[in-house]
Amino acid sequence: MHCSLGNSFPIFLALSISACATAPRPGSGAGRDDSRPAATPVPSSAPGPWSFSPAVGTRAYRVSRNASIEGVTDSAVRREVVSNFTHEILTLEQAGEEMSFRVVIDTFAVITQGPIEPAQIAELPIQLTGSLGMGGVRVETPASDSCDPVRATVAADIHNLLAPAPSQLSRGAVWRDAITTTGCQAGIPTTATTRRTFTVAGEVAYSGRPHLLVQRVDSVNARGEGANGQHRMTVEGTGAGSALYYLETASGEVSRLTTNQRIRITVTTSGRLHSFTQTTNQEFVLVR
Repeated sequence: MHCSLGNSFPIFLALSISACATAPRPGSGAGRDDSRPAATPVPSSAPGPWSFSPAVGTRAYRVSRNASIEGVTDSAVRREVVSNFTHEILTLEQAGEEMSFRVVIDTFAVITQGPIEPAQIAELPIQLTGSLGMGGVRVETPASDSCDPVRATVAADIHNLLAPAPSQLSRGAVWRDAITTTGCQAGIPTTATTRRTFTVAGEVAYSGRPHLLVQRVDSVNARGEGANGQHRMTVEGTGAGSALYYLETASGEVSRLTTNQRIRITVTTSGRLHSFTQTTNQEFVLVR
């Protein structure tokens, strides 16, 4: 099938230029807001250790996102809001010392509030492949080098879900990594570097089963440069974020993941500066 993609003044907001939709799957969450922040549970005093590694097999996730961007244009405050819902099927297989993955996106629905106009066409389902090893996640580059904000969004999902972790974890354990992701926002190639710090909070109950709660703190720097029509454009962004992982050690699966991020964006075009603030909340829920 084919679905329209939208495009609007927020250059960095991938969601607002990715307005595809399929018929909602039962229980997929399409059409409602599932990304409202929930209270963080209090971990038990158990010190561990625990072990966690992604298990081979297939699992499905319902992903919901809310993004808003605010800025001043023509001396007026302007705000746009986008809600995005996807259904993603992730398969992991052992491949020597690494794991290979395949993710298939069969639903990508967007609800918008603001003047978002059709820009291009995407086709579903979309499939991404890659590997997970000691060096982290590697997403295979598609044969086409054309801009594809939907693929960029899902590639970021993989980096979230398949975050590396030590083989042994104890309460208070800390580790760090840095990832670089590329995308294309409104026709402008972009590169973002995210430095992440993970901390094991401890064991909690989720859906009636014991899970390991891991907290993450991010710092983000992004930059893009290209042409928008006849105008040369530069985009820069800096910000911070956080995340909560619910890891089921018995099954080797991420049962739930929530993230939030706030980025200050500066767009330079034709010698003029435009500043925006983008806030994004995401929730990943395992639906088997």
